[in-house]
Amino acid sequence: MKIDAHHHFWHYNTQDYGWISDEMAVLRRDFLPADLKPELDRAGIDRVVSVQARQCVEETEWLLKLAEENDFIAGVVGWLPIASPEFPALLEKFAANPKLRAIRHVVQDEPDDRFILGEAFNRGIDRLLSTGLVYDILIFERHLPYAIEFVKNPPDCTMLIFASTKTNGNTKLMRALKKYGTSYQFDALNEQELMAFANKRFQARGLGISTRDMHRLIQSTGYFNKDSEYRLDHFVNDLTKIIALCPGGRVTAEAIESSVEGDRDKFIFNLLDGISGNDKSSAFSILHNEISAGTAGMQIAGSIISQMEVMYIVRQFMDRREMTSPGQISRYTGLNEYRVKKAMQYARRYSAEKLRHMLSDIYEVNVQIVTGLLDERTALELFIAKI
Repeated sequence: MKIDAHHHFWHYNTQDYGWISDEMAVLRRDFLPADLKPELDRAGIDRVVSVQARQCVEETEWLLKLAEENDFIAGVVGWLPIASPEFPALLEKFAANPKLRAIRHVVQDEPDDRFILGEAFNRGIDRLLSTGLVYDILIFERHLPYAIEFVKNPPDCTMLIFASTKTNGNTKLMRALKKYGTSYQFDALNEQELMAFANKRFQARGLGISTRDMHRLIQSTGYFNKDSEYRLDHFVNDLTKIIALCPGGRVTAEAIESSVEGDRDKFIFNLLDGISGNDKSSAFSILHNEISAGTAGMQIAGSIISQMEVMYIVRQFMDRREMTSPGQISRYTGLNEYRVKKAMQYARRYSAEKLRHMLSDIYEVNVQIVTGLLDERTALELFIAKI
């Protein structure tokens, strides 16, 4: 399941949304569930979390009503007056709604930069977190010293703080988080971490896997291919399929081969299987299925270009006989070793000259699609027919 964890709804007016400046004029209109749902469907997003954009109780009531009316709204981050004497009663009323997941207060708009350290505010935070709800902090850089003081003496609870991907791990805030809690970096895993990730899930289901098959699994994915769209969520899906196919206590090479989706190169290889096997009908079927699945023609052409460029590079190395192993070519070019290994299998079927002509043809197809000279389906069909 894919979740958009932060977005806003509003009925636009200048009084409530004065912060929307001329530079953000495109936002000066209503944004409602009916506007969002088609975008979610196109992007493949299953659920959303709706976050308050006004600091009033009516905002929380309105968002919860929208969540009740629209199943795709999985949760709400609302607003309540945390430092107010009325907060306990309001909290009791709203915390009973299962769609309310967190409360946010725009600390950055408070005139007192030390607001987050205030006694009344922290009493409210204690009450809030005792209900199991989360507090969502919103601050500017000038508030960092007070945010650091805040996390030094947190209430008896878990505090989850997300920082930008550009956040420097050596900043005072990040150092404080590491000192007084646990800091997790959600960067791409390295090979050892990815193997440990997989092994933990296999062990939880009582499955073992050999070192050789573990390497086979890792190499079968596109996780370390910098040009690939294969991510950790794809890897989790592949692990689930492998587990379902291995009831006998061991992960098998056959289960890996049949389950791992891999990156978009796999589609290109299937297409090339049809073409090089002189089975154009199969190649056309693979292409049509990919287009029917919603993949844009420009994306398909880009994937073909990316893989054929690798094949052409590999074919040249093979002809010169300077480097003949995938490992050698990978180290020299910086290309993913698994990608090189697969490319070698297919590059053997074509001469370097043939690959050069195929590359020229697919470059032309890409131009035809981008400029609208031909519709994407026709342009790609003509490319297959010409090979």
